[in-house]
Amino acid sequence: MITRPPGYMLRIAPHRIDLNIFRPLALQGRKQLAAGQYAEASRMLREALALWHGGALMDLAESGFDWPELAKLESARLDVLEDCAEAELQLGRHHELVQELTAAAEVEPTRERLCGQLMLALYRCDRQLEALAAYRRTRDHLVDSFGVDPGESLRRLERAILNQDPALAPPDREGDSVPAMTLSRR
Repeated sequence: MITRPPGYMLRIAPHRIDLNIFRPLALQGRKQLAAGQYAEASRMLREALALWHGGALMDLAESGFDWPELAKLESARLDVLEDCAEAELQLGRHHELVQELTAAAEVEPTRERLCGQLMLALYRCDRQLEALAAYRRTRDHLVDSFGVDPGESLRRLERAILNQDPALAPPDREGDSVPAMTLSRR
């Protein structure tokens, strides 16, 4: 740390900053996801997510600092979580995802892709009523807070769950891809 007007300057090698490690891992994981290499995508995206321990600069945020960059960082983390969930749903890991997606959806009730992933994971765990309840919570929050209904993708997923659409079935074994009923990234 160096004292320099008007305060202090902290010098850290770029390779020691978690964000500089997170971004390339996330990018590579997304490339693997786009290529249909779900196991590798999951591994890389999980590695990126493992760098996060609480919110970005949590100690400063708790001190009253409110920087727009913090919201961008949190959004980036959630985007990677959703990408990872997409890869893992493609791998048939719905049981393993339910708790993590439930917790994230409670904190971020307006993220429709996250809600859809939770709905799909719950449905695949034979928890249809809970999947529909997740939809209702998100819909109620969107209507109450913003006066809008969920987008078409989420409404279509709700209908597919109500109709017990076979396209929602999990893959037969890890590594098989699933039909196109997952929510795409916006």
